Amino acid sequence: MLQLPEWAPNLHPLIVHFPVALLPLAVLVDLIAVLMRKKVAVHGAAVAAFVLGAIGALAAYLTGEAAADGFDLPSELVPHVTDHADAAELTLWFFGVYAVLRIAYYWWSRRRELGAAWPHVILFVVGAGGLALLVRTGDLGARLVFEHGLGVQSVERTIDNRGPTIEPGMEARVEYFGENAWRIVPGRNPSNLFERELSLVQGGDNPPTIEFSEADSSLAISNVGGPTLFTAGGAIGSVEVRGEVRLDEFDGSIRLVHHVKDAQNYHYLEIRDDRMLQGLVENGTEQVLDEAVADVSGWLGFRAVADGTHFRGYLGEELVTHPHAGAPEAGPAGFFVHGDGTLYVRSLEASSLR
Repeated sequence: MLQLPEWAPNLHPLIVHFPVALLPLAVLVDLIAVLMRKKVAVHGAAVAAFVLGAIGALAAYLTGEAAADGFDLPSELVPHVTDHADAAELTLWFFGVYAVLRIAYYWWSRRRELGAAWPHVILFVVGAGGLALLVRTGDLGARLVFEHGLGVQSVERTIDNRGPTIEPGMEARVEYFGENAWRIVPGRNPSNLFERELSLVQGGDNPPTIEFSEADSSLAISNVGGPTLFTAGGAIGSVEVRGEVRLDEFDGSIRLVHHVKDAQNYHYLEIRDDRMLQGLVENGTEQVLDEAVADVSGWLGFRAVADGTHFRGYLGEELVTHPHAGAPEAGPAGFFVHGDGTLYVRSLEASSLR
């Protein structure tokens, strides 16, 4: 097994420099090949460098994905990681396709004894232009390391543990902060939340019973007559939804929901039995995008992250699911519950990532 040096948190910083060096070198050698058209060996060297650079880009992309999945990403860094990953994927596709084109042109030109010069000139210009993608990807990655300290030092969260102290006699309420960001503050008379501040998207005819549990300052939800989905706040595009729950006395499923259009269309992160599932409901049809086994005993902190085409599901500090899908339209976030028994909710909140 490969032993990483102590300073390296993962393989990515060791791999990423290969495409960064090889692809500009390939363009330089290709320029020499354009100027020295009769030197077949130079042309072949340029093609080989592009192929090696594309392979290096693939390795960098895969190790980068693994590296991001290995971090408990702070909320404020999620958009930066998403932008870097999207730029890296675009760079990989560009140079992967370009390397195939260069192999094909090299084979064609050898059979035609190099042929006309203009196709090579056009290919050189395209390849040189692709370096802009490499520069952007590298810049975004460098910012993650040198500006935000990801993978270098511990990055303190700016959103965690910001809930207010629950004082005796305090009424349950929804507290708003930031742009369309909200959190439910447990307290007395929580049933009034449905009348005042929460929007019942599903289950409005028979909402569940909600009581305040003073023992652990949580909301006890019981008598769930059927699927119940409620939201708070306004529409959020790039979103993080968090919850802290206890399921020891509950048999059923719960979901952090976001990008809600109606009861038939939304995205979710679900805990059901001993599994965590992340997916979407479209026109009433559920589609599971990713799932994994999860330990659901005791108090559970879990969160759903949706940023562009990237969706992540965390249980505690561990990334459990990471599917990709089309970027949904902005919509409100909330909670879904369906089952028997009593569910305890200590915290529930949603915030915008961008």
